[in-house]
Amino acid sequence: MRKFLSSALALAASAVIAAVSSISVCAASLSASVPAVKSVKSNFSEDAYNHGDYLDDNNTAVYNAFKKLTVPNLTQFTVTLPDPIEITLSSYPDDFSDEDSAAFQQAIFENCKPGIDSVLWDMPEIIWLDPATMQIGLGEYEIGGYNIFKRSYTLTVYQITFKPALASGYSSVSEVNEYREKLQTAVDEFPIEGETRYEQLKSIHDYIIKFTYYDVNSRFYDSAVGAMVEPGVVCEGYAKSFKLMCDELGIPCTIVFGNFISSDNTGHVWNYVQMEDGNWYAVDATWDDLDGEDGKELKYQYFLKGSDSFFINHTEVSDFNITSLVYPDLSEKDYYPDSVITTTSTTTSTTTTTSTTTSTTTTTSTTTSTTTTTSTTTSSTTTTSTTTSTTTTTTTSKTTTSSTTTSSKTTTSSTTTTSKTTTSSTTAPPVDKYDKCDLNRDGEVNAADLVLCAKAMMGEIVPEYPWDVNEDNRTNVFDVVYMRKIIAKIITAQ
Repeated sequence: MRKFLSSALALAASAVIAAVSSISVCAASLSASVPAVKSVKSNFSEDAYNHGDYLDDNNTAVYNAFKKLTVPNLTQFTVTLPDPIEITLSSYPDDFSDEDSAAFQQAIFENCKPGIDSVLWDMPEIIWLDPATMQIGLGEYEIGGYNIFKRSYTLTVYQITFKPALASGYSSVSEVNEYREKLQTAVDEFPIEGETRYEQLKSIHDYIIKFTYYDVNSRFYDSAVGAMVEPGVVCEGYAKSFKLMCDELGIPCTIVFGNFISSDNTGHVWNYVQMEDGNWYAVDATWDDLDGEDGKELKYQYFLKGSDSFFINHTEVSDFNITSLVYPDLSEKDYYPDSVITTTSTTTSTTTTTSTTTSTTTTTSTTTSTTTTTSTTTSSTTTTSTTTSTTTTTTTSKTTTSSTTTSSKTTTSSTTTTSKTTTSSTTAPPVDKYDKCDLNRDGEVNAADLVLCAKAMMGEIVPEYPWDVNEDNRTNVFDVVYMRKIIAKIITAQ
């Protein structure tokens, strides 16, 4: 049965997104009219590694509904739940207790937030949607009568409604469409270099870092727009733009959440990519960007890394505040490209010997002999007597002899010599030019670096760069001791 949302339910529902969307990663007015505009090409692929593949039925339904929002639309829409939600409440909605309100929000949120989070990370081309200010309500639902034995009511929810909201960087739908076109142009004109996957990923990594810079206060801080159109992003913007270009090239890529510090309500975001060997490797473009606005310096300390090196200062978090994330297994070892250049020089000389002898002898002998004898005798006795006798002899003899001899000999001589010269060179990953003890990457190893190392040892900070300065695969007080000796010039860094 369909009912209108009571005031208590309405307040609870509208607070659902806002209540749990306060996580700061790395750090709106509504319009009813939606102009007709050509949709930006979606880079989403069903065959790629998608967070949406690991959702339950209800969140999959939400996910599929939000996939259509590549074109901005602020019109309210409804998602019918394959598995209706049953919520047990101690009081009627008009008189919600704090416990009832919390239980209601949790139940609704569990059945829609994972779907929304997953689609925004699987499809970074959805640049305009703000889940934190989006309104959530109930479509079709029913409330059962009071159960005197359980002392509770049962709320069964069949539908959830959503009224989208614009991200804070946009003032109108028309402005969103303007930036969608700019982003599409940036994708189309992105200077991809190289033929191998390694070379292409390196060009994506380098271009994004050189184009943008880290800025928590920028207009498009959490969007690919801030990494490819108007510079200024946090880690989420770096990761979304990197995935957007990987999707464009058909390279499997996913976004990863981690390094969550609950006391600060902050976290970090990076990428995993799959190489031709079938293994997954980590890329953190944010931490490879060394300088701020107008800076061009970068490194490769977090480019195509395996778990042995990457997890020294990166920690995956599967629980993204109700949303359960599933990540591909990371390769243990870093990726090293097998880039071999071969030059071949060949000189050819051919020797061919052909000998042909033909001898023909023909003898023809013909003898023809013909003998003809004719004898005629006529005898008649009359008054007159006549006798006639004729003899003819013909002999013909012919002899022909013919002899023909033909002899021919052909000789061709050539020599073949093959010389092959091969030059091979293997291209290793770019080398980080900074000293391992230069923890703040200011070009010097001094007391400031020692302070960072000490704070990291005490757990007061999570350093941006690795601080296993003595390279014993452990981070502890011995790294602080090592740093003291380096600064005091007692030892030299190895």
